[in-house]
Amino acid sequence: MCRKKWISIARKHGLDIEDTPKPKNQVGLTLEEFQKREDEKRNEIYQMLAQCTAINLGVAEKIAEWEKIIPTIEKFDKLVEENCRQARRTYDPEEFAGYVKQIVSAHARDIKAVQDKDGDEIKRLDHELNGHNFWKGYDLHHQFGANEINDMLSQATSEQLDKISAVMKMNGYPDLGSWMKNTKGWHRHFPKGMQIQKELERKNQGMGW
Repeated sequence: MCRKKWISIARKHGLDIEDTPKPKNQVGLTLEEFQKREDEKRNEIYQMLAQCTAINLGVAEKIAEWEKIIPTIEKFDKLVEENCRQARRTYDPEEFAGYVKQIVSAHARDIKAVQDKDGDEIKRLDHELNGHNFWKGYDLHHQFGANEINDMLSQATSEQLDKISAVMKMNGYPDLGSWMKNTKGWHRHFPKGMQIQKELERKNQGMGW
């Protein structure tokens, strides 16, 4: 009734208006359709964050493999215990000092052995977590780590994530990882990525190549 009254008033004022409703496919989204579309956007963002979390968990599992150095630590612990027991049995300062030197020397040897054995592994895992610079030809380049990627996604606005999601769909990438792997300069979509890129460019210019 309100609609018919409004049409009548409009025509009395000489306005030529349409009085036939348009089909639903030619008008805006319903509330339910709008909410569904927003939920789909949120789900895409959550999936991206979940993938980064999975990367962090994978690195944590690798760290757990360091249990292989436990036997070395236990061996050192037994050696210290035995030397301390021997040291308690003597009141000779020189003999006591000898036991102390043995303990210190054993500690230094074991620490160095652990560092030599696992130093490269620690460095590799640190690179995977926090990223690192590397030389390629005459220029420095940057390999992004899981923490850096997580920061990029966490700091990105919903508009930026929407654009990235649209690009992924348009190019047929099923997930965030494949998009990053096959897209040169993907980090330029994020403020943090651009910040790292500018810092690299500044360093390269400073080299004077």
